[in-house]
Amino acid sequence: MHLGVVVQQASLIRPTTPTAFVNMMTNFPFTGAARPKDWIAFIKVAEACCTGGHAAQKVNALARILGVVELGTVSAHFTQLSIPMIAWQLVARVLEPRLLEQAGYGLCGPATFAVHLAKTRPVEYVEFAYNLLKSGTGKIGTIEVKPNKKILEHNPVQIPDADWLVLASVRNSDQSLDSNHAQYGGTTFHEMVNWLKQANYGTVVGANAIKLTTRLDRIGASLLGAVGYGVVQAHPSMPACLAKIKDLHEPMVNLGVAGAMLANHWKVFLMITEKLASSLGAADPIDSVVNATRQAYINMGQVAPDSVTAAARAQAIKNLAGTGTNHWVMAKEINISHEGKVSVVRYSYGTKAATAPIDLDVFMSIYGGFVAINEMGPVEASAAWH
Repeated sequence: MHLGVVVQQASLIRPTTPTAFVNMMTNFPFTGAARPKDWIAFIKVAEACCTGGHAAQKVNALARILGVVELGTVSAHFTQLSIPMIAWQLVARVLEPRLLEQAGYGLCGPATFAVHLAKTRPVEYVEFAYNLLKSGTGKIGTIEVKPNKKILEHNPVQIPDADWLVLASVRNSDQSLDSNHAQYGGTTFHEMVNWLKQANYGTVVGANAIKLTTRLDRIGASLLGAVGYGVVQAHPSMPACLAKIKDLHEPMVNLGVAGAMLANHWKVFLMITEKLASSLGAADPIDSVVNATRQAYINMGQVAPDSVTAAARAQAIKNLAGTGTNHWVMAKEINISHEGKVSVVRYSYGTKAATAPIDLDVFMSIYGGFVAINEMGPVEASAAWH
């Protein structure tokens, strides 16, 4: 649909909130055709919908998108992407950052990072996209990004152009795209910590969830810490409220601290498995498999042997673990029921949802730890702790 028609529809619908405006965009999809005056009118309507936290920053970010439009239709650097579509998508993401999508590209780390950036620093988010299109390079804080040839020439059919532009470029700062599969291998704990440190947040605290059961384990962890790969990291320093907590790497302690940080208004990113992140619903997926196995035997007039149900449970846990704990989600809540079931309300795949509840021991077996950020420095963040 021509942008001029979308503007006409907006004048009739008169959306008053970011969500209402984005819903209108969904109902009247843009085809890429637009005149300069249509963009100006479109941005003005979007600006009028900015409410709540960071509203002034969102207005400034939307105005900056007009600079993206002025770059033309095709970037000299990202040759497979449409600049008008990127501008359209940036408007939606400034208003609703949760829309950022990584699909099957293995860009969950950059996606969680970018969602928070678009939410709290929307001008910086748009400026990053603008500079990538204009010069083929970009900067967030002290993160300097120069996408390689594979990134620049890739046609991202699975995700929107704006998301490929930002997410793949961020990921490129550490790893090249697998040209055979058009997919990354996931984001490590240390990469996530370093991105957030370089983005200049006030305080960054990260803790791998790992059991150091032997003396050799502890020696290895100490050696890694000496070269900047510690299982617990803090930048610029560990807040006093957390410094007294022992064994922050221990999974149970780790998860408890992550929950406490959420309660104290830190932004917390959890490292879990992709299968767990996408498991939704009120039923425990492990129990469901075991119960289905039992029912199959009941249907045959038999009772399932303990060895069979145990094997079904083990296989279900293995399936939930998938390929490893390198999928990142932005956590909203960590809930542990009286029955010992764990569920995480998370942002992932462009949506907010609760993961299916699973037994605490199962969750801990596939939980990789957290990285958390606070806009305040360590002293201020510790003083605000309760």
